Amino acid sequence: MPLAVFGFGCRLIGMTRIIAALAVAGFSGISLASDSTDAKFEVDAARPQVRMAKPDSEITLDNVTVKYAKTGETITMSKLAVTKDDASGDCLITFPGYENGVLPDGEYVITAGGLTGSFFVLSGDVNRDRKVDSLDFNIISGNFGVVAATHSNGDLNYDGTVDSKDLNIFTAQNGKSLSAATSQPATASTTQPTTQPE
Repeated sequence: MPLAVFGFGCRLIGMTRIIAALAVAGFSGISLASDSTDAKFEVDAARPQVRMAKPDSEITLDNVTVKYAKTGETITMSKLAVTKDDASGDCLITFPGYENGVLPDGEYVITAGGLTGSFFVLSGDVNRDRKVDSLDFNIISGNFGVVAATHSNGDLNYDGTVDSKDLNIFTAQNGKSLSAATSQPATASTTQPTTQPE
């Protein structure tokens, strides 16, 4: 899917909120649950991303912020990118400043064009249930060797293949978990990430 360079402005429909269960990534796994069809987190994209459907108001790097929910520490703008999906007209927010485009484990708050939502990242959490356990291992082992794989197949490092690298990520994270998100979007969580965002 062709993408424009990230200097352009994306637009956002209405004043809906992005609400996440961005698990993504497990981030390495993130998944975003939304109360609107206008925005969603896509864990099975080439890299984790937030998609804003055919936005109407401008979204640029200048009005997108991602913060660690507990401390309010903001992720450096240089670690984010805003692009446009030319085929659909949607705005995409990605995290190329991090290895494999995956944020460190933790609870996050995102604000884009005046909208606010929350999401979490837990590397190794393939099924996005906020814990790394045998259920995630079963997905990885059941898809071991699969090429053209996605995060939901167990491709935790986003290289397109479920292999020993993904199993190593799972092994390092096995037994870790994040508490359930609060019911209000953009509310700080008491969960500490494994690594502080930069």
